[in-house]
Amino acid sequence: MALKRWEVVDTNTQNRMQTNALKIYKWLGISEGDTCLFVELPDHKDKTIQVFGTFGGATITPEGSMDDNEGSEEFFDLKDPNDNALAFTLAGGNTILENVWKFRPKITNGSGSSINVYLLAG
Repeated sequence: MALKRWEVVDTNTQNRMQTNALKIYKWLGISEGDTCLFVELPDHKDKTIQVFGTFGGATITPEGSMDDNEGSEEFFDLKDPNDNALAFTLAGGNTILENVWKFRPKITNGSGSSINVYLLAG
């Protein structure tokens, strides 16, 4: 069990002063029992997720929250643009429907999992 912190890649190589530039947030090597720390995304309403790696029976569920209180754990499962709940048991990607303040991936089940989650936010 580990806390998984995100890494960020600023894709705006032309103008770093732009506050709402595209960014890629990465949670790497997520395993069963890990807890992913959330990222705050108030300036990024468009979001796309990609999930890949060794699943070992695990499911990755994108979660969001509108609660801006520090330490809050009030999260809900996110949906795709067709209003279907997002849950990945294999490598894949999709657009996220909801515009949330906080985002995190959640892992459930699995054995021997090592999953990477990328979130493109712009």
